Amino acid sequence: MSVKKPGLYEDIEKAGDFSKVVADARTYEIDIKNVEVSGAAFDGADLTSLGFAGVSFRECKFTGCDFSRSNFVDVAFTNCDLSNSVFEECYFNRCEFFGCKGAGTSFSQGVMKDVSWQNCNFRYSLFNKTSFSNVAITYSDFCDSSITESSQTSFEIHNGFFLGTNFFRTSLKGMDFSDSEISGIVVSDSFYELKGMTVSSLQALELAGLLGISVKD
Repeated sequence: MSVKKPGLYEDIEKAGDFSKVVADARTYEIDIKNVEVSGAAFDGADLTSLGFAGVSFRECKFTGCDFSRSNFVDVAFTNCDLSNSVFEECYFNRCEFFGCKGAGTSFSQGVMKDVSWQNCNFRYSLFNKTSFSNVAITYSDFCDSSITESSQTSFEIHNGFFLGTNFFRTSLKGMDFSDSEISGIVVSDSFYELKGMTVSSLQALELAGLLGISVKD
């Protein structure tokens, strides 16, 4: 599987005051397009219902900010802190998160198409009722997160951490967790979420315990 990367201009324009960029986008009802935003720092900002296209965020800090109902197309987040922010009902297409922190961040009821996370920490994040299509997680931490009642197609994982993650009513069919950590995951009493997933032999032993099966040597 190949996740499409963001289409960013090589000679992308550097944004100045990001507050002014956002204000102009609201005033003229336009998308924020083809700019690089570096070192911006916002706490609790209202960034709802905005459009971002061809944007590169580098070493930005958006803590406790509200991006609800915003659209992100061809957007890259590099070494950003998005902790405790809200991205609910957002649309992501050809986006990547690299070296980012997003503890407690909510992406619930969103759409993720061709999205990747690499070397990220998104512990305690929320992806409830989210649609995933052609996405990849590599060397990233999603422990104690909630990915419930979601749908997924072509979801690739390598060296991910999902200790205590809640997958209630999210089918894991086709997902390969064999080189990742999945101890203590939460599923429904019917265990239907586990059908069709791929795990290592050691992981299979632990999952057998969920099913009430005792395994002897």
